[in-house]
Amino acid sequence: MVYEYHEAFRPETVFNYVRLEDVLSNFEGYRVRFVYDNSLVKDLIVLQHIVPHFVDRLPTYIVLYSEALYYKFVKRVSCLVEAKPELSDAIDKLKIIKIGKNEEAHFGELAWFIEQGDLEEEFESLLMFLGKMEERSALILYGSIEYYLTGIGSGVFKKLVDLFSTFSEEMTIFGFRHRSGMSAPEVILISELYDIVVNVWKDNQSFDNTTFCFTIECQCRGGVKHGKLKIENGLLKSII
Repeated sequence: MVYEYHEAFRPETVFNYVRLEDVLSNFEGYRVRFVYDNSLVKDLIVLQHIVPHFVDRLPTYIVLYSEALYYKFVKRVSCLVEAKPELSDAIDKLKIIKIGKNEEAHFGELAWFIEQGDLEEEFESLLMFLGKMEERSALILYGSIEYYLTGIGSGVFKKLVDLFSTFSEEMTIFGFRHRSGMSAPEVILISELYDIVVNVWKDNQSFDNTTFCFTIECQCRGGVKHGKLKIENGLLKSII
């Protein structure tokens, strides 16, 4: 699959125009990959949209790798809850899988802690926990799990296949990758492990830096859906 940078919508796409919040339920039971060029937009999609939609429907887990990423997660959550206090209830129901140095979680419930150290041991511990997860659950690979596993060596792709083979067919999985890292061969191969690909990019036709376009491509059913998002007052909103 080739990932292209989309400059604008064509007029004929108007009939496939959707709001992000209206298609979240279509992701249940699928493996969904987001390709993005703005980390704030990625975080808002996860924390403002994916988490509140799924935590009341399925046990929802999020993998956080390293204290640095966890620090960023805590800051993002704090800012978002300040902008939209009602999201705190959803965040509190989130189950944290943390790979780090400190066995603590400021938000959500710490479901599994892996002490950061040897990459092989970290991966095996993660694999062991994921194998015990409920068949009908949601898993958010918040950091790029592909980037983390590249440190293991030449067998990275096989290990990723092993990881995805651990997941039940009913599990909902969300993976993320920055657009700048999409050219590596193993990353392109990993894209084949997902059922749905969501591309999100800055709208170069807008007169600001807060408007973004997205497309949703479902490899199972075919067809592409389109939409637009805008950051306003610290929140991510769909626009028509």
